[in-house]
Amino acid sequence: MNFLFWLSIASLILLGGYIVLHESRTRYAAVRDTAHYGELLSSYLWNIDEETAQEYTAIIATEGEFKSISVTHSDGALFANYREAKNKGEIREFLRSMGLIRDIENTQAIFYRGKRIGDITTLKENTNIYTYFYLLLTILLIIASMTLIRVGKANKEHQIHLEHDLSENRERLQTVVSASPVIAFSLDRHGKFTVCEGMGLNKLHEKPMDIIGKSIEAVHNDMPTNVGDFLRALKGESFSEIRTTEGRSFETWYSPMREGTNIVGVIGVSTDVTAAIQAMNSLNDYKRSQAKDLQIAQRAHQAFLPKSPPELSGFEIGFITKPCASIGGDYIHFDTCSNHQKLGITFAEMSGHGVSSSLLASIFHTQLEDCINIETPSIADAFYQINLRVHELFPEGRFASTFHTILNAEENTMRFVKAAREPAVLFRHDGNSEIFDKGGPALGLLPSELLNKKSYIEHSIPLNQGDTLFLYSDGLVEVENTAGVMIERKEIIDWVRQDLKLSPQQIADSLYRKVISHASGGDIVDDISILVIRKL
Repeated sequence: MNFLFWLSIASLILLGGYIVLHESRTRYAAVRDTAHYGELLSSYLWNIDEETAQEYTAIIATEGEFKSISVTHSDGALFANYREAKNKGEIREFLRSMGLIRDIENTQAIFYRGKRIGDITTLKENTNIYTYFYLLLTILLIIASMTLIRVGKANKEHQIHLEHDLSENRERLQTVVSASPVIAFSLDRHGKFTVCEGMGLNKLHEKPMDIIGKSIEAVHNDMPTNVGDFLRALKGESFSEIRTTEGRSFETWYSPMREGTNIVGVIGVSTDVTAAIQAMNSLNDYKRSQAKDLQIAQRAHQAFLPKSPPELSGFEIGFITKPCASIGGDYIHFDTCSNHQKLGITFAEMSGHGVSSSLLASIFHTQLEDCINIETPSIADAFYQINLRVHELFPEGRFASTFHTILNAEENTMRFVKAAREPAVLFRHDGNSEIFDKGGPALGLLPSELLNKKSYIEHSIPLNQGDTLFLYSDGLVEVENTAGVMIERKEIIDWVRQDLKLSPQQIADSLYRKVISHASGGDIVDDISILVIRKL
């Protein structure tokens, strides 16, 4: 196309140069002829009569191709005059109105023996100028023809390329279909197979079958198709169905085949999904097995969790524990006595969560019952003993973050040892609060040989009327909202302080609702446990 563009520009430039040159030559010829015939007239025209002069002027006009000639004396008197009959041809007048025919008028003085004796005025018609128009049309037609030829050639080459690509793609598609574990087929409006090929046929039949030309009714036992699916697609619906043939499952996609707005048949592709269905069935069996195992682990974990708060004379207790999944690793244990004067409380959480944490909680429960009770003289000594056993029984890197306290209703005291990450908070009746954030390493985290006599220290503090003890697991501070913001420990303590007028159980429930509200429907990634104890 660039070649045609530059060819057009060059042609127009040449045409413009030709027009300018031709115009100049025509005007020069008109001036030259006028001067020539004026010179002829000057030698003898004055000696003839008027009639002869008129005839001679007409001859000169015809010979010189003048449209008109007017000869006057030096004083302006007319001597001879000639004007051809007016041509009123429509085409000629149209060309004249378009400026393609123009008149060239010239006036020359006539001299005789060095003296000006008159003037000759000629009018020549530039009749050749209309050829410019035809020349331009000719050039444009040539360029248009060359363009059409070039475009036609390009279209032909493009068509050849398209046909070649279509042929290659058809061969590739046929190769892919023939080598793929699918069955590609098409049916006409009468339900007869017009195409049926693919490696999927080999999975159904050991020997090649002649399907082409047979109706769908005749081969419904040999193909993963049926008449109902065919009629459904023939109505214009595109869909897929899974059918079983010769013990194998095929998922078949149906789609109507159209010519314009008319449905002329049905096309389909059947894919062998036997392995996928078998895998899905195996996965479902595995999930059911896992669900049973999970249910057993859940029951085992819940078996040693308290169902309701214990009784302790002069105290009120509220608690809540919520695993992040169906089971968790948080652990709460109450060791009571018959007269309700003493209460041992173990508030712990196993590292991690889920089934493994639940199993660790079961191991921890067994060791706890062997090593500590409400009559234990030294909680710290018991912690050293539990750490030794748990470190041996727990997998490497697993531990139990633990807070254990013994409440004495008769003496109104609280003895405790802390081996937990989260602090214990004691809200005093006078509005002050004590935060117990110092403690030893979590049970099972370190081997006993790395501990010293000050690793676990027992504390004893008095309890007054209205004092409230608050314990929580670290799952509480790991709750994120949709913006990724976690709850701060200070915010949790402030929430509890605001609700101290409520009962311990109400405080626990209120705190849990606030945590869930903060999550705004997001996932809870760790177990949540809350324990609130108040001296009445």
